[in-house]
Amino acid sequence: MDLVKDGYYTITEYILGNVHFKNFKVVCDATLNMVSAFRKLHNIGYSYQDLNDGNFFINPNTGSILIGDNDNVSPNGIDMGVLGKPRYMAPEIVMGKGKIKPDTMSDLYSLALLIFMLFTNTHPLEGKKIKKCGNIDALSDELYGKGATFMLDPKDKSNSPLQAIHQNVISIWPYFPSYIKDIFIKAFSREALIKNVNYRPREIEWMENIAKFRNDIIICEKCGNSVFLKNEITSCDCCNKDLNIKNYIEIDNFLAPGKEDTRIYNFQIGRSNTNEALKPVAKVVRNKSNPNLYGLANMSTIVWNATTPSGKIKKVISKDIVPLKTGISIDIEKYKIYIK
Repeated sequence: MDLVKDGYYTITEYILGNVHFKNFKVVCDATLNMVSAFRKLHNIGYSYQDLNDGNFFINPNTGSILIGDNDNVSPNGIDMGVLGKPRYMAPEIVMGKGKIKPDTMSDLYSLALLIFMLFTNTHPLEGKKIKKCGNIDALSDELYGKGATFMLDPKDKSNSPLQAIHQNVISIWPYFPSYIKDIFIKAFSREALIKNVNYRPREIEWMENIAKFRNDIIICEKCGNSVFLKNEITSCDCCNKDLNIKNYIEIDNFLAPGKEDTRIYNFQIGRSNTNEALKPVAKVVRNKSNPNLYGLANMSTIVWNATTPSGKIKKVISKDIVPLKTGISIDIEKYKIYIK
């Protein structure tokens, strides 16, 4: 393998606070890249088998990733003699005590765990149960096997976060929009952890939710805070500056704010080629002459049809920009975008 490039750091460095992401949009970019990479791997019939915090190297400014330690990758179901790293192995692997081998479904568990850790700097299963014993290894089955319980499970409080050591997740969880909470609750439910591994969210479900979340994050122009949009929030929760969202973009079943760098990806308009899934079809850009105005740039090779409120139709070729004005609609193949 090549040496890791300068400017890339393991997930461990972020969790320890030795390195910080530029903002939370970049966290989303990193996790989208991670999920997309594993979607490609799983779609060709392979599994990683030893997914943990040391496999990924992430650029904190761009969210681009490198994946290392690939010698354990094999066709799904083939035993490579590895079980995984403690704390990152799926419950069925822990409970199987060597008899059950890693596969695509155990990859999905470990991937969900790493996404949660990048979002919260917290292991999702290491709640107050760790008080029972100072040695986590001695609690392996209770924490990570048959007793595995999500610390934020809305129905089971037996493993809730501790104020003294889980301030990161306690502080940030309330700010997550409901759809992000819901996918984590699903991924770490007793159903997904213990009863039925097929209940675990697949890669495309993660991509859909994280891409929506990325667009629902506004970077405050005054203080740089990452504001998670939900309900009727229109100002920064740090400095109270008005977020000034004049327009929204509606496509299919989601609504995105018309702010700089909001993106619509290939996979969101039904283009499922795994190698191009994260290529933006459209991106919101600022007007160069008036930074208070925004437009939707055609980032694809698809020719759009933009229709004004009066019914005029204009062809929009690659790199052309449609101004964000209420009432304009855009046809991209079989999908329609509405500017509200």
